[in-house]
Amino acid sequence: MANEAEEPLLSIDQSLVVANSAGNDSSGGGMHTQRPVTINNSAFLRNSAERGGALHFAAGSDGSILKGTSVEGNTAVEAGGGVLCNAAVDLDEMTLTHNSVLDPASTGGALAVSSSCGTTERPLTVSHSY
Repeated sequence: MANEAEEPLLSIDQSLVVANSAGNDSSGGGMHTQRPVTINNSAFLRNSAERGGALHFAAGSDGSILKGTSVEGNTAVEAGGGVLCNAAVDLDEMTLTHNSVLDPASTGGALAVSSSCGTTERPLTVSHSY
């Protein structure tokens, strides 16, 4: 059916994504995806981008799963210091800590959501993000 999310084609498990940067006017310093992905028990640390410092789930990535993953110490100039979510993404047992946006007029130090990004009744911990 055309409206259903695609099955994830990429699975990342027990991985570290550390100290990456996306170029000017770009998004997803650690990872930018326009297709569904599954990320389990991984960490995105000290990444940076214009938007979505660690991760950007762009349109087309509906059905992505982010589970048991830590997003820490990432920065964005604009929205989503940790994660920018423009798709229906399942956030499950995640921790977002010490993420930030540099522009004081911007929002979403830890997580910026513009779609049905959400949790599945599992803990989503956000701390020290601004």
